[in-house]
Amino acid sequence: MPKQEFKAPTRHGDPQTSFEAALTIQGEKMTTAMLQVLYVLSSYLDRPLCDEELCVHYDAISRVPQTHQSVRSRRAQLTRLGYVEQVGFTVNNNGNRCRTWRLTRKGRNRIDEEYTV
Repeated sequence: MPKQEFKAPTRHGDPQTSFEAALTIQGEKMTTAMLQVLYVLSSYLDRPLCDEELCVHYDAISRVPQTHQSVRSRRAQLTRLGYVEQVGFTVNNNGNRCRTWRLTRKGRNRIDEEYTV
């Protein structure tokens, strides 16, 4: 399966500096960041995680530093690509209802491909 290159997202109304910054982000870096989010989700197969939990666990185990917004953006990309799915709701530490996420079969297969010797 060929690795897909991911383009850094920008919006039509973004300032010129956003487009310039997007050009500096390499596809491989984006792929690595997404794989790290997949890895975190694969470490918690016994239960789905909300974005808040995903970010906390990401900070604890990942070697690729990202902001929490970036972690959420990578999770959204992975969802669009079919590697992650929304499975329910929970209440976060602030008492707000939030969605929970888990790996799909496709996501588990990708983790197996990447991390199996």
